[in-house]
Amino acid sequence: MNTMATPSDTSDWLQAYRLHVLEHGKPPASVYRFCRDVGIEEGEFYEHFSSLQVLEGEIWAERIHHVRSLLAADEEYAAYSPRQKVLAFDYTFLEAIRGQRSWYLLRFPRCQREAEGPRLRKFRQAFLDWAEPVADELAGENTLAERLRAPAVTARLLYAHFCSVLRFHLEDESEAFQRTDAYIEKTVRLFFDVAEFRAPQSALDLFRFLQGSRS
Repeated sequence: MNTMATPSDTSDWLQAYRLHVLEHGKPPASVYRFCRDVGIEEGEFYEHFSSLQVLEGEIWAERIHHVRSLLAADEEYAAYSPRQKVLAFDYTFLEAIRGQRSWYLLRFPRCQREAEGPRLRKFRQAFLDWAEPVADELAGENTLAERLRAPAVTARLLYAHFCSVLRFHLEDESEAFQRTDAYIEKTVRLFFDVAEFRAPQSALDLFRFLQGSRS
């Protein structure tokens, strides 16, 4: 039974898969089942993707690429400090997924629990491609990035922070996600204060915030 329009380009494929997962509450059992629901021949699927996992990986990476394009189009972004760039990325990403919140609520926790997060591999790499130049800018005299002497390490720390922001946001039920805004501000401040060896006050501020969120 055909339940969706036949995909005609990559964005259509991603949307068809996303809708299938949302409507069924889980990924299709097989490429055959997905193709049957979409109304195409299985061979056509394999002209575009080698597996359903690869298709889903493209969905995750697409949002990162979209956010990077939005930031690149902002004439002021290039002059931002590393801290400002991280803030801009976090806020822009959350705005960009607002219309897809149901997808993230359903799939992000599950995908993170998968062994090595295979469906998030391209998502992670797309983020690191953005984060490594930011980490490279951060490397300066007497900073954590300089002592690590590896922007790739700092970029991975930024990815861990980014995932914590996304997890917090998906659990946030405050009005207009105000608690997410506070979490971003406090954790980014802490991250960069750690990088610049000014962490104690930021850590205390974040601890108080998290304690307050449990009350």
